[in-house]
Amino acid sequence: MRLPFSPKTIKGRLLAFFGVAICGTVALIAISLFTLNHNMYSIKNRAVEEMTQAAYSIVESYWQMVQSGEITTEVAQQRALRTLHSMRYGDGEYIWVNDMHPRMVMHPTTPELDGADLTHYADPHGKRLFMEMLAVVQRDGKGHVDYYWPKPGFGDPVPKSSYIMGFQPWGWVIGTGVYIDDINAMLWVEVQRMAIIIAIMLFVTAVPMIAIVRMIVLSTAAITDKARKLAAGDADLSKRISLSGEDELAQVAKYMNQYIEKAHREQQAMIQQAKLAEIGGMVGAIAHQWKQPLNNINLLAADLAELYRSGELTKEELEFSTTHIQQQVDYMAQTVDDFRNFYKPSDKTRNFCPQQQIRDVLELMRGQLMRDKVILTFFPSEVSPQVYGCPNEFKQVFLNLIHNSRDVFQERKVDERMITITASVSEGMLRFTVRDNGGGIPDELLPDALFDSFTSTKGEHGTGIGLSLCRQIVAKMGGTIQARNTDGGAEFCITLRTTDVV
Repeated sequence: MRLPFSPKTIKGRLLAFFGVAICGTVALIAISLFTLNHNMYSIKNRAVEEMTQAAYSIVESYWQMVQSGEITTEVAQQRALRTLHSMRYGDGEYIWVNDMHPRMVMHPTTPELDGADLTHYADPHGKRLFMEMLAVVQRDGKGHVDYYWPKPGFGDPVPKSSYIMGFQPWGWVIGTGVYIDDINAMLWVEVQRMAIIIAIMLFVTAVPMIAIVRMIVLSTAAITDKARKLAAGDADLSKRISLSGEDELAQVAKYMNQYIEKAHREQQAMIQQAKLAEIGGMVGAIAHQWKQPLNNINLLAADLAELYRSGELTKEELEFSTTHIQQQVDYMAQTVDDFRNFYKPSDKTRNFCPQQQIRDVLELMRGQLMRDKVILTFFPSEVSPQVYGCPNEFKQVFLNLIHNSRDVFQERKVDERMITITASVSEGMLRFTVRDNGGGIPDELLPDALFDSFTSTKGEHGTGIGLSLCRQIVAKMGGTIQARNTDGGAEFCITLRTTDVV
């Protein structure tokens, strides 16, 4: 079940999980510190309550001695005050007594207050603490009062919490208090201790967790990117998803790699089939290219025979004729080699000059284009940068585009048949445009549908493989191919990143 606020991506969900975990940890720490602070205050408060009750019991015991007639009230009060004056607990905490006026009866650490009127006595924050104590005693008989009071060794008054009890028979208010600034100090020490522990725990757990999260995020990103490119037809099928391990993501990558391997084999087979599909036309082109050399050889042979019959054959004439015959044979052999190399299956990748590959394609198709009365003009760039890929596959791209234009010319009976190839280089990118005047591409196939498998620009006469292969080959080289209509024809734009600085 997906929550309304659930992030859409795995990365977002993992980050949300860690965010919730961190917030939960912080909340637990805050609750622990609050509980610790409350408990420390409770311990302090219980201590002052117990000491005040002990002091009250002492005063009450002397009062009972007065009631029994053992001593007078004056003697009892003197003895009680003397006993309370000497009482200490904790870190030098003490008992004091004031009356209901209020006036200080006895203060063991600040004797200058003895007998002083405390009605207007206030702490640095303006709190008339003794009047508030008197109000608590008159209302409840006992209770807690917080205020600021000077502490030995400190320049400024610090927070203090006192507990007072009223002794009505003598009109006394008996109280004692504890400084609570040490609670804050102890709390800060605890905060530092917990921060160190948490930092150690985070370091111990965060490093492997970050590594795990990073592995999951990178793995899912690699799989998603490859799947997206496969769906768009832009994937380089020669590269695999690099994942190791036995987890679910690794298994997904394994099965995707198996599919990519199968698709790659099929792609290579399709490229080879596309080449073989053009063999008939290319054989005709070779025959056309051989016609002139064969005529030249025939004429040279006839000349040799005539010179021989007339007795005019000289050594120079023989060498001249045999040299020219050998040149014509070498030209024909080179044509066969070019034909064989082009149709040889190969998927080896390397740096190569794409403009030279285009020249090779044009030379290979020269006879065929002349036979079909197609004027093809190539405008190379001033520099000749290199790109990375398979040269034969790159040739196949331009072979397909030129053949598509040639087929359109024949199908639509175009009279003036022109193809223009232009190369330009800018900011490390090599751009080729292939433009013809064959009437353009149907609008419903633009801008991307014509690159889908089994979608043909030639209707029922096409296989729908050529342009799909072109896109796959260009994508494999890290480039893009786009199509659009221009005035009177179609234009294909191929963009590739160069491997040298231009």
